[in-house]
Amino acid sequence: MIITLARQRGSGAAQIGKSLAAEFSLPVYNLRELINLAKGKGLLAQYPEFFSEQPLNSLLSVISLTDSPKEVRELPQLILSQLLPADDFILIGRCGNVVYGNRPDCVRIFLSGAPEVRIENIMSRYDLPRKAAESKVRESDEKRRYYHEYYTGKPWGQADQYDLCLDSGKLGLAAAESFIKEYVAWVKRHMEQEQGKS
Repeated sequence: MIITLARQRGSGAAQIGKSLAAEFSLPVYNLRELINLAKGKGLLAQYPEFFSEQPLNSLLSVISLTDSPKEVRELPQLILSQLLPADDFILIGRCGNVVYGNRPDCVRIFLSGAPEVRIENIMSRYDLPRKAAESKVRESDEKRRYYHEYYTGKPWGQADQYDLCLDSGKLGLAAAESFIKEYVAWVKRHMEQEQGKS
């Protein structure tokens, strides 16, 4: 089972990821864990832009002049396949919904929320004043959109790229976690039934 979590900033993906990891006994990989793994394999130095959420920086400008769109689109698969196990994990971000989306054992989730709710979440989590939190939410969402579109050629947050899209701000994190857990459990049961038929 692979669970991918894409998200708007402040929608609670880190907390939900940890809760899912505990529920389904899966390791969870966020940017920090991926960077640590990449350092050990020399991939951070080789592909710094992939780990930066800065798709329009000068490094990528150089890469875009030398790499074809096809080569750029293949990078997430190339890099993640060297860092992550073959299956059974949770991945936050890094175009996971596209990289693993064709697998029947993958559940692709997108978390969103009203800007005001997400800004308040960031204010509380990082003890920031409102203007700083507003900037962080706006800039992070913009970077994630550009990043996703650069590496996949697909719009970020579009519903047909995911199996489950939830407004975690409206639901609250506990209810969002409950919905996701119930859906993942259903997928697992369905997979087991299909395997039993073969």
